[in-house]
Amino acid sequence: MSRPSAVFTVCGNQVELMVDSGSMYTIIPEHLFKRHWVGVELLPKDINPGGYQGESINILGYMEGDIQYDNRSVKGKVYISTDGPAILGWMHQSDLNIMIHPRAPNQVLVVADPTLDDVLVGAKNVFDKKLGCLRGYVHRVRVKPDAVPTQHRLRRVPLSVRDDLKSLRMDFPGSDYSEGE
Repeated sequence: MSRPSAVFTVCGNQVELMVDSGSMYTIIPEHLFKRHWVGVELLPKDINPGGYQGESINILGYMEGDIQYDNRSVKGKVYISTDGPAILGWMHQSDLNIMIHPRAPNQVLVVADPTLDDVLVGAKNVFDKKLGCLRGYVHRVRVKPDAVPTQHRLRRVPLSVRDDLKSLRMDFPGSDYSEGE
């Protein structure tokens, strides 16, 4: 089985990247970096990623810029490794709304931006009158007195509500709201 890949414009140069849903980061090997980005100075590395078997991936640094595919563009970090394949990580896949085609796993598929109406139509059975709460059940939350409070990592805003949230953000100028982009 061949691996899904596509040609992306990365920081102004066209490069074939493997679309890897298991990799968080977009990574380009050093030999491609030296071929396409002569004279570009790398910023110091800020991650220490590992491979599938726990092996370390030697990162030299990163560059920031636009990653483009099919008239879509996203700004982000592109990490440079000493070796290995050129990979488009799932964070940029999500931002570009692309995925691996479910019926043809060697093809990349562009997903249309969902609207709130699409989500509501797709989940209409959730709002059906037949569904409801359990009768006679009372949910009780018990907190251990010696429990240590934890704060979980912030999650990305779902695509289905991102535009609505952006319009609400305009109503609160000066707020420190962030999408995590």
